[in-house]
Amino acid sequence: LAGSVTGTSNISGILVHNRGMGGTDSGKHIIVTEGAGSAGGLVGSMTGGSVQACAVAVYVKSSGNAGGLIGTTSGVTVDSCYAGGHTQGAKYLTEVGDDTPGRVNVIGGASAGGLIGSATNTSISYSYTTASVKGATPGGFIGTRSGGTINNAYASGLVVPATEGDKPYPFIGNGNEQTDITNASYLLGVTTVVLNDQ
Repeated sequence: LAGSVTGTSNISGILVHNRGMGGTDSGKHIIVTEGAGSAGGLVGSMTGGSVQACAVAVYVKSSGNAGGLIGTTSGVTVDSCYAGGHTQGAKYLTEVGDDTPGRVNVIGGASAGGLIGSATNTSISYSYTTASVKGATPGGFIGTRSGGTINNAYASGLVVPATEGDKPYPFIGNGNEQTDITNASYLLGVTTVVLNDQ
């Protein structure tokens, strides 16, 4: 929708999704958002403002921060939004090739999150993601978080570490402040390794 948004903009009621023929994920009918900076299914980078009642189900790829909904946020309010994931044969894949149906949904060279790649002082409520994630700092919900609040949220997608053997983080990849999180959860069954204590 937009590469960069700043100010007091309110984005609401937007749906971005796959319109492939017969609902089949062929890999050719999916929107691929690619960027060298921050990339997101809805917005690449957002400072200030709010996003409400928006839904995205696309592939996102960036050499920087990548998020299923927004790549990078600062001082943003997100409410009642979701980023949907893609699978193949009802299974998450670890493949990343652009022509592979059901490939990893969100790929970031830096921080990658199913909903937001990197979030600073961002308040998120009643939002969720089922997108799979891979990145240098991957998190099922948010890749990197600093400040803000999270209320009534969940993540259920596969998290693939950038390096084999690294620990995947099913909710937040890295955050210097893990307080102000209430009623948040992630699905243990998808990421089948010892998880962090977030």
